[in-house]
Amino acid sequence: MDERTIAAAVGSTDFTIEPTNLGISNENLLVTAQDRQYFWRRPKAGAALLATSHDAEIRAMELAADLDVPTLYYDRTTGEKLSRRAQAVTFGESADADRYRRAGQLVAFLHRKPPVETVFDPFEKLEQYRSRTRTPVSFPHEQEILDCARSLWEPLCLCHNDLVCGNILLGQDRDWLIDYEYAAAGDPRFDLAGFLSENSILDPAARAQFLEGYNSSYPEWQIMVFELVADMIWANWAQMLLETRQDPVFAEILRDKQAHFENILNKLVDRKN
Repeated sequence: MDERTIAAAVGSTDFTIEPTNLGISNENLLVTAQDRQYFWRRPKAGAALLATSHDAEIRAMELAADLDVPTLYYDRTTGEKLSRRAQAVTFGESADADRYRRAGQLVAFLHRKPPVETVFDPFEKLEQYRSRTRTPVSFPHEQEILDCARSLWEPLCLCHNDLVCGNILLGQDRDWLIDYEYAAAGDPRFDLAGFLSENSILDPAARAQFLEGYNSSYPEWQIMVFELVADMIWANWAQMLLETRQDPVFAEILRDKQAHFENILNKLVDRKN
């Protein structure tokens, strides 16, 4: 995306572009024009390794337009995107005691959308990332966990599949769910598990508030099984990008995934006993 494209999208040639520290897979630049702000998402090196579909993201954005911030420009070839900046804070920045419930409600709204043609198969995604690493990350009781998750998995609805804190925006008047890069048809339990895993939520009260906000009727042990699968996937994702970019942030993510996996596995074992 060049400056001419930005000018056409924001309706002004008078704008500024500033770097931010936001984004891991993508670079996010802050564009300011006529007292309005926008984010320019630009994929970083190695983006092709993520095996995401721009067409699937566009379709998901169409379905979830009532939850997402407005997008002014999208490049189907590169995945570059220019979107309005919401007047909100991220889930991670919020001090609202009700933030877990609000996040659960957002995810519930998304899961009422019909599934798209593209499917996010967690087992296939795990093998994709493992095959692209020199040293795949292994976990205890892998096969038993994967077999159990496969017996449960049903792609029933549109799922986000990347519910990190920065993709959940909480505002004074409304909330937003953004960044549909991984969105596809999936199992809602995997999305719930992904939120808990990605944000390392272990506190029982916080977990309960999130699931209450979602109005979940799923047995928690099933969500915990999918949490273990999510930890496997994103640990290998982190290992893949660590080997590619040599950025220590991915080593930190890898350690977080391994620690979360150990904690949830121990809780499941205690339940079984």
